[in-house]
Amino acid sequence: MDLIAVSNVVGEVTLHRLSWQKVWTLAPHSETTKVSSLAWRPDGKVLAVGYDNGRVDFCDVENFECLHSLNVDQCVMFLGWMSEVKKISPSEDDISGRKELFDENLSTYLPKLPPLSKSYETGKRLGERPPEDAKKLEDQAELNILIIGMEMGVVKLYAFGVFPLGTLNLDQHVHGQVGKIVSAHFSENLSFLTIVAEDLSTPARLQICNFDTSIISTYSQEIRILALKFGRILTLDSYMDSTLNQMSEAWEDILLEMDSKLNKFAEEKSRVGGGSVSRDFLKLLMFGTPSDELKNFLIFDLTDKGLKKLGHSIENSYSNIQKLLLRHFQSVAQAILCHLSDVKGMALWPEKFGILGLCVDETLAAINRTGSLLLKASELQQVIEGSMKNFKAFFRWLYVVILRLSEEPIPPALNKHMFKMSQQDLSFVAQFLHDNFTEIEPSKCSFRLERVGQYLRKEDLANVIDNSGNPWQKFLQNSPTVASCSYLYKTFPEKSLAQMSQMLHDMLNGLLHHCADTIQKSFNFISAVSLIDDSVDCPFTTHISQCNIRRESDAFIYTAFCLKNTKSSRFFICRQSTQKSLRYQMDVMSVEPDQIKLPKENTDRQQIKNLSNCLILDLSFYDNQMLSLLLQEDCENGRPMLMQVLVASLEGLFRPFAGEHSNHLCVPLSNISNKAVESIGCVEGFRVLENMKASKLAVSGTRKVSCVLFLSRRRVRLFLMDVEDEDDDTGVHIDISKAEEAINAAESPSSLTVEVDEENKENTTA
Repeated sequence: MDLIAVSNVVGEVTLHRLSWQKVWTLAPHSETTKVSSLAWRPDGKVLAVGYDNGRVDFCDVENFECLHSLNVDQCVMFLGWMSEVKKISPSEDDISGRKELFDENLSTYLPKLPPLSKSYETGKRLGERPPEDAKKLEDQAELNILIIGMEMGVVKLYAFGVFPLGTLNLDQHVHGQVGKIVSAHFSENLSFLTIVAEDLSTPARLQICNFDTSIISTYSQEIRILALKFGRILTLDSYMDSTLNQMSEAWEDILLEMDSKLNKFAEEKSRVGGGSVSRDFLKLLMFGTPSDELKNFLIFDLTDKGLKKLGHSIENSYSNIQKLLLRHFQSVAQAILCHLSDVKGMALWPEKFGILGLCVDETLAAINRTGSLLLKASELQQVIEGSMKNFKAFFRWLYVVILRLSEEPIPPALNKHMFKMSQQDLSFVAQFLHDNFTEIEPSKCSFRLERVGQYLRKEDLANVIDNSGNPWQKFLQNSPTVASCSYLYKTFPEKSLAQMSQMLHDMLNGLLHHCADTIQKSFNFISAVSLIDDSVDCPFTTHISQCNIRRESDAFIYTAFCLKNTKSSRFFICRQSTQKSLRYQMDVMSVEPDQIKLPKENTDRQQIKNLSNCLILDLSFYDNQMLSLLLQEDCENGRPMLMQVLVASLEGLFRPFAGEHSNHLCVPLSNISNKAVESIGCVEGFRVLENMKASKLAVSGTRKVSCVLFLSRRRVRLFLMDVEDEDDDTGVHIDISKAEEAINAAESPSSLTVEVDEENKENTTA
């Protein structure tokens, strides 16, 4: 997928193809919400969008549907999504090992959940994807982790973007006040995490904090299994919440019309001292003669048409709610119960999953709460059936009475039924009047014929079902030993269905947070490196890029950066080993453009007289071998240049700084000498960018694409890096400045958030 993600100053995110065909545009949440960061999932199928209000949305690249969201309570300053890189020997069968540990086969036995309808009339579907995979997690073969950096030195980690792995607060580990997170990067096997943040206590200082996250690499298979399992459970929980919302939409306010009219009638009778409403209705039932007040109420207030309309509304509403309850809600609750049973089995394996914080007691509590939810759903089903039966009989009788009082013709079917009304039918209507028309107090009347809607509100039930005569309840009351059994689902008579669903949701979050807290406690702070530039007397920000690079048998995390708000003629690269014995030292280099030797045959090189007179505008790792540099001549109308430098050719400039196992190391950037080394900086590509003023750079080595943002922030130029040079330049770069503009690339894409002028808000980059 050759895709480019784009954000602009009005908070929109646009996805384009490299041909600049627009795929979709995601509108902002509000006029004041802005996009602060973007990140692709490693497979390029999901785009994470971070906002300044602390929200992170996960969008499907196919149709911009929001798969799910996170709220982190602080402005999202950085998003990075990394996948585990495993080195598997030919004899190692990773797939079979995974099956031996856990085999996810519930989808084979559980019935497929029906897609929820967008509306009952049109039957439009919310999406073509099966509801069980609404978060697009089914095809994730390797563990990947989303890193969320915030403005106050806080970093949150999420496996697959859904399963929390812990929170790191840099203020607890470094001296001074930590500002926003500017970058973070895992080692290839996820055992080492380095975080770069601004330091607010001292101008011109960056903090690089290193953490040992070996629990993630050691238990990566278990974390992957657990994260995908909870991803499915959270997907089902979202489906359940959507079902409840649709049940609430199916319930109409018109269903309360009968209650409100009866209350108004009762208040009028109480004011004039005309007796009780229930007495009037019973008198009408037994003798067929209503009081004058009841007659006026039935003919002029309730009316036959109003009663008929109300009856149809109740029947349609209850039928829709019942359908959603039986087909969707109970099915998804049973699916959650089955998945939680799997989680309980994992929790019983302490050396594999218990060490990750999975607790048997908490899992059993969640299973029991799911069972209680199913019991409450069965209770609602009984209430719906009983209410439909009661309303149908009562309204049919009352409708005929109103027609007779109005001297209107009675339909033959209803008239025949009324003449054949047996003593049992009379007793049934009388019992309905007794149950629903009894005033609470003589002077204070309250009628609640509608008893379904209360189950859909997050508040205690106003009318609780009396189960005192239930044989099972009597047995439990007389058998306390059986009643205390943990395998019996507890009933909550006073709780609504919405409350029970929220209780289960809270329990699931409790399980997640307990796992995250346990995993987080295993993260060990290693060291903090302060990078200070004494030559700068004001706070500075940086363009920064990080990459995993191997040198022989050792693995390193490279951090390249340059100062953003100063006229900088050099950039820095820090190298941190991921080996435990070398984690207390760091190698740092300072590089100036004139130390980089260009090929003599390069025609563009002949146009640049002195690279030492160039400023560093931006930089980014193109891949794990090359660093892309965006330069500009430091003169009026200076031309920008795009350069590709082999990182291996700069190795001779590294200067070691060792802390001798000290947790804190200070590196003065201004003191790093630019020692002369012959033939450094082997350049793979160099180009002068004519007819433009540049400001930012974004690259993707996987897709062989580089993109440069104009200084006006209204135009972007796209370069295809694998095209051979030609005299007319048409094969090397694509100028899209006359069309809608923006970029960010594909399979293992990188992303860049750019503020673009609102007048041309579709011209954006990522």
